[in-house]
Amino acid sequence: MREPVVREAKRQRITNLFAQNLGKRYDSAKLHGWFGTSFRTRVSEINKDPTSPIRILNHTESTDEREASVYWAEIRVPGATT
Repeated sequence: MREPVVREAKRQRITNLFAQNLGKRYDSAKLHGWFGTSFRTRVSEINKDPTSPIRILNHTESTDEREASVYWAEIRVPGATT
């Protein structure tokens, strides 16, 4: 039954990273390496949490050679939805 504790710890680490580095863009592959395969799920949980001080955004660009994805955070605007 340690999974919820581990999940919460990773979610908090993700929140801390982005809150301390607002606007800084991080490559998706690096984030998945740092936080595991459930990174996107945790980002979704953070974005759905109305008490979260930030929202995490994502942008993906595709070219013929590869797909590039980056994430960054902004301060959550009170009352705004994701």
